[in-house]
Amino acid sequence: MTTASVFRVVVADDVADLCFLLGRALEATGRFEVVATAANGQEAVEEAAAHQPDLTLLDLGMPVLTGLEALPLIRNAVPGCTVVVVSGFDPEDMEATARARGAAGYLVKGLSPHQLVEELLVLLDDLPERPVNAASPEALRQQGANDLARAQITLPASPASGRAARTFVSKQLAEWRLEGLRDTALLLTSELVTNAVVHARSPVNVTIRRVMDRLRVEVADVGGGALVLRDPDLDATGGRGLQLMEAMAVTWGTSAFVAGKLVWFELSA
Repeated sequence: MTTASVFRVVVADDVADLCFLLGRALEATGRFEVVATAANGQEAVEEAAAHQPDLTLLDLGMPVLTGLEALPLIRNAVPGCTVVVVSGFDPEDMEATARARGAAGYLVKGLSPHQLVEELLVLLDDLPERPVNAASPEALRQQGANDLARAQITLPASPASGRAARTFVSKQLAEWRLEGLRDTALLLTSELVTNAVVHARSPVNVTIRRVMDRLRVEVADVGGGALVLRDPDLDATGGRGLQLMEAMAVTWGTSAFVAGKLVWFELSA
């Protein structure tokens, strides 16, 4: 990245003083604009999704969602965002895992905020330039602006998350006056969220979009492997989620990444 780059940054750490001091040190260089701070992993995902930053600085040892849980959800929510871990954990123990989940770099706490920023600048300037035709953060923000409406929520790896996802989707459909899609959207969303929680044992990021004449629901988790459409056993109590999507959605798809997977479906609005 060139030395002329100016980064819009989300700083995520559960130590408020460190967030403040690091933010001041970042902005003092003229290379960074801190657009939000977060005190836990869930807030980090939410702030990144809301602000579409160029850079997120992410602690690992945070409440609600850990940095490792939040990291791939941030990368799914903001594909153009560079995520750099700033952690007190020994890099020999955690750096490889963080990079596998989408981190571009790993900085160790213990330095002063100004020294951390100096290390960060070296790291960022050593990263390769994005290809000219790659999706830039500005292009991604413009893509988001093309949505007629968009909402997002991050849920923990808990049995209660299926119900929370249904409540979230139901509320958004009511706001968007799409109550006619409610039953189908809630059924399919519940199937995907429950699958992520039960089988991937993963926190879940649910994004719902109104795009032209379609309603699109995306469910991302940190479990491995794309889902595969199969015929379930006749006496099975589960495993019918993809069959329901095939039968009820206009279209659907799934993608696997190193850090997790994304499953989506669309309904006619």
